[in-house]
Amino acid sequence: MIQRSNGQSSSNRSVCLPQQLLLVARRMKKSKASSFVISVDESDKADSVVGALRSNKKRTEFILYDKVREPGEIDEALLAEACMKELAAISYEKVLGFRKLQQMSVVMPGKDKIRERRPVYVFTAQESTLKKLLKNKKSKLITLEVKKPVWNAEMKACVLDFNGRVKKTSAKNFQLICPKNPEKLVMQFGRVDEEHFALDYSAPLCALQAFAIALSWFEE
Repeated sequence: MIQRSNGQSSSNRSVCLPQQLLLVARRMKKSKASSFVISVDESDKADSVVGALRSNKKRTEFILYDKVREPGEIDEALLAEACMKELAAISYEKVLGFRKLQQMSVVMPGKDKIRERRPVYVFTAQESTLKKLLKNKKSKLITLEVKKPVWNAEMKACVLDFNGRVKKTSAKNFQLICPKNPEKLVMQFGRVDEEHFALDYSAPLCALQAFAIALSWFEE
C-alpha cells in the first residue's frame, strides 16, 4: 500500500503494510528534475537510505540507483564497489505533449546462473541501462511493459482485472507484464481512496524497484 503524505501537493510518499512502514521517499527540493531519496524510515540518517530515483529534466526517463551520490563524482579508477549501481530504468514516451501510460517501459539488470542479479555500475551521467540496451541487444536485461486493457462488452469499455485490489477508477491504475510471459502479472498499481494506492509486485521486481516505478508515475 502506498500513501501520499499531506495530500497531492506533498513531496513525500511512503509504502507500508498494515501498521508497518517499509519505505519512504522524500523529494530533493534543490533538484530541477524529479529527484527522490528513498529510505527505510522517516529519519534523515544516511544509513537508512537504500536508493535514489532521478529523472531527466523532461521527466521522460527515471533511473533508480542504490546510492545517493551523483554520477561523475567518482574516479573511474576506483573499484566498482565504490560506484553507484543502477537498479532500474523507467522511460515514458510523449504523444502530442502528453505521456501515455501504455508507452511506459521498465528495464532492469538480469540475473546470472546462480540467480544473483547482474550489477550495472555507473561512473558517469552519460551511462545508463537504457543506453546499454540500445547499444547491445544481447544485454542480460529484463524488460517490462504495461498490460493493455481488454474490451468488456458488458461495460462497453476497455478494462483491466485487478482482482478486487483496486477500488477506484483512475488514470494512475496500471499493470506490468514481461513480454516473454504476458499471462503473468509482475506488478499492479491502483487507487484505493484519495490518499492510498494498492501496490502488488512479484519477481523479478523487489520492493524498492516496484516503489520507484510507482513514484515515477506520480510525477506525470
